[in-house]
Amino acid sequence: MDHKEIDQRFCTNAPLVTEMSAIEKKDNSIKMKLILNNSTEVWIKKTEVLMNSLEKKIRLFALLAILGAVTLQCEKKEENKDLENLLTLSIIASAQGDCTVNAPPRASINTFQNVVTANGAGTITKTGSVAIVGHQTAALKLTAKNGTNVALTGNSFVIVYQSSSCPLTTSTRTGFTPSSLTDSNSEFTNSYQLSGSGSIAFTTAGDYYIFFYAIPSRGQAAAVSYTVTGL
Repeated sequence: MDHKEIDQRFCTNAPLVTEMSAIEKKDNSIKMKLILNNSTEVWIKKTEVLMNSLEKKIRLFALLAILGAVTLQCEKKEENKDLENLLTLSIIASAQGDCTVNAPPRASINTFQNVVTANGAGTITKTGSVAIVGHQTAALKLTAKNGTNVALTGNSFVIVYQSSSCPLTTSTRTGFTPSSLTDSNSEFTNSYQLSGSGSIAFTTAGDYYIFFYAIPSRGQAAAVSYTVTGL
């Protein structure tokens, strides 16, 4: 083979090599595009799935937040309702009694009468309660003679009314003489404070009520003990 034939062969073959390289490049380019397209589609799908998942989570979170707010509101309403019911029961309980008393600065206090018809000793058993504050009240009823004496033991405010029946509207400081009772007019009009023991000696015959008002936080109680003589 001479140089001419070799040159012709190489010249003939040279374009073939160059043409094959171009085809390969084209194929590679197409493959890359396909890969990129597939990757893009996959990324888009993954993004869509992620967004859908995120949207669902946001909706779920919003729903849970709404449910939580509604539940909290319902609980508050129930608490308020329970408080209202408790307040209503307290008012109903405090409204019980068979005698209404006006004891400034408090008015329209409902309490129970404890009636004494003979000489003797006893302890007040029927007491009333003032709404909200929980103060205790009681009334001791008797028809006194001049010289009737009521000895008291306990801790309470004491107010005397000259009346034959309830309601008790106006208290008095006449018709009796207090002993070992401290003036507490600054607390209640015409009131005295019983701290331990004391007595009331009637100087004018008539129907009387001895009203007891006790504040438990001060160590007081309306369940006062009494001893009546001279009826």
